[in-house]
Amino acid sequence: MRNDFGRLLHSPGARAGLLGGLLAALLSLLSLIPFFGCLTMPVSLLVYFGAGILAAVLHLRRRPRTPAQGVAQVGFLAGLLTGLIDAIVGLLTVPLALAMTGGSRAIISQLPVEVSSLVEALGLTPQTVFSTAGMLLLAVIVALATIVLATLLATLGSLLMAVSRPARPARP
Repeated sequence: MRNDFGRLLHSPGARAGLLGGLLAALLSLLSLIPFFGCLTMPVSLLVYFGAGILAAVLHLRRRPRTPAQGVAQVGFLAGLLTGLIDAIVGLLTVPLALAMTGGSRAIISQLPVEVSSLVEALGLTPQTVFSTAGMLLLAVIVALATIVLATLLATLGSLLMAVSRPARPARP
């Protein structure tokens, strides 16, 4: 069992996933700064995609004749690790972000009338939706979406690398 875990950590997908996760975590922390908050999401999408490309490059360097399905699996692992790390850091920063914004009361006081009306039309109150528990629930939903999105984009990136590689001639 331990040998399998060690082999997994040395795989190209795990290495690319850990590097992608580190970059995504740094971007999540950087998004706490108000100016950078809107800039980090597009860059995060590129990091997810890039983790898959990096995983494919590292894998194809070791095993150049791997079919596209095998390369996609490596990208899947890279995206899964990247998304998990980013989601965990995102969840851990929720209390800090709430404190920086002034908490639930400050958020509710700044809501546009249209948003309040929409929430009330759904049969909820803004105080319930934007309470600390409501914000944590929203953060969990965003974390799950982050994991899925990172996995999909990294798999796509690795697949694109697999199909765009030049064909290697067969060995004589």
